[in-house]
Amino acid sequence: MASSMRSLLSDHSQYVESFRLFLENSTEHQCMLEFIEKKLPGIISSIGNGKSAINILSVGGGSGEIDLQILSKVQAKHPGVTINNEVIEPSSEQILSYKERVAKTSNLENIKFTWYKETSSEYESRMNEKKEFKKWDFIHMIQMLYYVKDFSATIQYFHSLLEAKAKLLIILVSGNKEGELLLDFLTETCYFSKTAPLDLKNEIMEELKKPECSEEKDGKVFFNNNLSAIVIEP
Repeated sequence: MASSMRSLLSDHSQYVESFRLFLENSTEHQCMLEFIEKKLPGIISSIGNGKSAINILSVGGGSGEIDLQILSKVQAKHPGVTINNEVIEPSSEQILSYKERVAKTSNLENIKFTWYKETSSEYESRMNEKKEFKKWDFIHMIQMLYYVKDFSATIQYFHSLLEAKAKLLIILVSGNKEGELLLDFLTETCYFSKTAPLDLKNEIMEELKKPECSEEKDGKVFFNNNLSAIVIEP
């Protein structure tokens, strides 16, 4: 009998809601903001190589919250420089949220935003079909490599698009969550608690209760995350 379990990525609304809840219950978001505040300025100091415009590619830009934090650091490090920020994002809901966030944010006058509703592999295919190999000063891939079929090939492709003195930033995190939507996000399965076999569901829940996975504070469960940032140069 065919399994009723299906990928979370096939239901963008469910994915967006799951990710929102993941952020609310995870330390990952705060860790990422701290990384952007403390480490990113040094990473981006040499990008652009003195050019009047900096080209940035956001692969899996989501709702834009992290992107705008990154862009503010680029603006501070390279004042007055025009920034062309192109975003690859397969979820129309996330793109809409991104656009709404941009509309509400000040000091973005020198940034041009372009959104493409597609996956990273679709972007690669489109560029190859057009025989277009645009180079970038900064490419970032945050929390998106879990969803590609060929991890190394994806990195290799975007690495090939780097300008001289450019940077490719990859941020990965491993974490555990509970609650129905958090389980969805963890397992990348829509309605995991309703469709997963009982033994699998029990196994996952037992893992989530281990102290190395989570801790309880003020009646809320917070999930431990290991944030890894990888910076690749041309």
